[in-house]
Amino acid sequence: MQIIKKRLNAIYNRQEVIEIMHCFESLFNTQNLVSTALTAGAAATFGGSAGMYMLNGQIYTLASFTTQAVPASLALSATGFNAAAFYVGVDKTGTISTYASNISSSTVSAANALATVDLPAIPDGIVILGLYVIQSAATAFTPGTTLLNAAGITTTVINTVGPLYPYTLI
Repeated sequence: MQIIKKRLNAIYNRQEVIEIMHCFESLFNTQNLVSTALTAGAAATFGGSAGMYMLNGQIYTLASFTTQAVPASLALSATGFNAAAFYVGVDKTGTISTYASNISSSTVSAANALATVDLPAIPDGIVILGLYVIQSAATAFTPGTTLLNAAGITTTVINTVGPLYPYTLI
């Protein structure tokens, strides 16, 4: 905290200080408060339990949801090792949305494929409820058709609570 105070005192432009403080305020006023327990199992879709989240300082409740589609852009080929990820987010109206990463491939290992997955920027007005990471090894994954727990497919679900730091997730 002393470092932050020292840096803020070194800034002479009041507008710069205000902008920095808004960044901190935004980070802690938009977050998932109660885990929605996102699911991934014997289905080609996903869902989650009821939860609670804060968006711009306002608290909202979220009803449970089912049969949400995996982003269509995340089709993984049956060649080599492949990885992709997507956020599950919610807005102030309770509308669930997804935000897909790139698809990464490697002929070496699943870890190499996962290392180059780039998560997308989080849009304003969205609280991230969690993240799905889908990996395949010589198995095709077709969104909406392939089960999230199919043979040759590894799906990892990361439920988030609190402010999201995307680059620490995978």
